[in-house]
Amino acid sequence: MGLMNAPPSFQRVMNNIIGYNRWDYILVYLDDILVFSNSFDDHMKHLQQLFNVLNTHQFTLNPAKCSIAQQSIEFLSHTITKDSIVPSKQRIQAILDMTQPTSLSQANKFIGKIGWYRRFIPNFAQIAAPIHKVTNKIKQKKKEFYWSEEQIQAANKLKRVLTEEPLVLKYPHPTASFILSTDASEYAIGGTLKQIISGQVHYNYFLSRLLTATERNYSTIDREALAIFWCMEKLQQYLGRRDVTIISDHKPLQQFHKKIKVNSKRIEHWLIKHQEIIPQITAVIYRKGSHHGDADGMSRPDIDGHHNHLNVTTRSMTRINQHQSPNNDNAKSKSTNDDKELTLKYMTFNFSLERISQEQKNDPEMLRIRQQLLQKEFDKKNYVIENDVLYKIIQLTRAHTKGFVDSIDSR
Repeated sequence: MGLMNAPPSFQRVMNNIIGYNRWDYILVYLDDILVFSNSFDDHMKHLQQLFNVLNTHQFTLNPAKCSIAQQSIEFLSHTITKDSIVPSKQRIQAILDMTQPTSLSQANKFIGKIGWYRRFIPNFAQIAAPIHKVTNKIKQKKKEFYWSEEQIQAANKLKRVLTEEPLVLKYPHPTASFILSTDASEYAIGGTLKQIISGQVHYNYFLSRLLTATERNYSTIDREALAIFWCMEKLQQYLGRRDVTIISDHKPLQQFHKKIKVNSKRIEHWLIKHQEIIPQITAVIYRKGSHHGDADGMSRPDIDGHHNHLNVTTRSMTRINQHQSPNNDNAKSKSTNDDKELTLKYMTFNFSLERISQEQKNDPEMLRIRQQLLQKEFDKKNYVIENDVLYKIIQLTRAHTKGFVDSIDSR
């Protein structure tokens, strides 16, 4: 029986041995070491450097378990090539061979295994919702296990997606622009990150999640904005500091990133909270829900499997019902009232540097920091003044890259 903390301790040792090269051409997970290079000559140099480091620290390798100079490899249950990454066929088959769970531990095992590939599966959160309804119980109700027809259908659909969908994600192109399609329904939000390369759509990532009970009470514009902010925050490792175009089926959000047409205090708060990523948004393009398939499916409920249970009516369903029913004037007026108000009423925000500088000088706390900086009585590692604007220095990445964020009192 080994030490309880042996895996993290070994991982820490490997990280220290590999050092900064860990992110340049080496990835390490416990005793699995992946070396990647742009050319064969570079690959030989990288391997030699790795061998030298391991030899210096008296580590040995098992030749039978080593794969050298491969075009395709298996790493952490994924098949990795120079162009894309796909789920391991052996792991997929193992999931398909799993029987329907008969206990909570088996249900957790099933959703855990298939959840490992959720970034390949559009609309994962919505499809898996019935299963999470069983596994996400509070401690006092853990023994109340059930596996009804609703859970069986969800499990079968997840298995079917693994065999029918082209589960391929492309690596981000270093120069091509990113396109982020987002959408929100009454119960979930989701997004799709993609690029257009030589006229072909390359999907980089699918992501989605269910809304909390509080978030379900948000207005339509707030839920749609939440989808944008949440997706951008989750995808920062992909986006970095590069520009991104947002595609949304909610027209009132077309100008929200410019902070000139917003009628929501909640969005106003999010704009301030996420001010460091807002400049990355070059445009918000409106696209009708009927033409917004890749993201719309991420958040829409499965009508056949969940409509009776969740009693969800999407905007597209509402439009269909309106055409079918002659007495729908009141319902139509009620369903569109909020959106009309949002498009007619706008609030203008002046977030210019001049305005920020002036407001900082009017705030006692900001003024105190400014004065101490000017008198060299304050630590310049945390704050700096540029162009008469006080900035707070924050750490942007794990590599300790520093960036500036406008310092604004949140009171």
